[in-house]
Amino acid sequence: MQSTTLSRVDYPMFFLSPDKGFVLSGDAALLKTIDGAASWQQVQQNIFVTSNSSPAFNTLQFIDSLTGFYASSYGVLKTIDGGHMWKNINPDGSSINVVKFFNATTGYFKTNAKIYKTTDGGQTWITSCKFITGDIIIGMYFLNGATGWACTAKGLVLRIDQP
Repeated sequence: MQSTTLSRVDYPMFFLSPDKGFVLSGDAALLKTIDGAASWQQVQQNIFVTSNSSPAFNTLQFIDSLTGFYASSYGVLKTIDGGHMWKNINPDGSSINVVKFFNATTGYFKTNAKIYKTTDGGQTWITSCKFITGDIIIGMYFLNGATGWACTAKGLVLRIDQP
C-alpha cells in the first residue's frame, strides 16, 4: 500500500480509473492525479467562497476527465473543462448535499428536504421527492436514471421511480 499526504485537509474525492482522480480540499482547491495518487496537481483554487473554515458534507463526481459536478452548500457546481471553471447550475443547497450523475445529461441532486432530477445536464431541474414533515433526507442511491431510494433522519426509506 502506498500513501500520499496532501498538505491540507481534503474532503470529497472521485476516481475515474485507478490512476486518474480528483479531490476537493477544505480550502476549496481542486487537485487531480494521473498516477494513482502518488502526486497531485492543483487544477483550480477557490471553487467556492465560504465564511466558515470547512464545507458541510458534500460529494464530487466526474463523468469523464472534463465534465464534473460538486454538490455543495451553494448548490450544484458543474465544470466542463476538467475543473478549471465552475458554474452553479442549481443554487438550492443545504448542509447535506449529494450529487449522482449517470451521464452528462441525467442526474440527481439531494438537499436536506428535496431530491431534484435533471435530464439536460443541469440546465433545468424537476423535484423528484420533497419532504414537508420536518424530516430530512440524509441519503440517496440510484440504480440508474429512473430508479432509486432515499432515506430520512427519522428512518423512512422511500423508493423513487422516475420516467
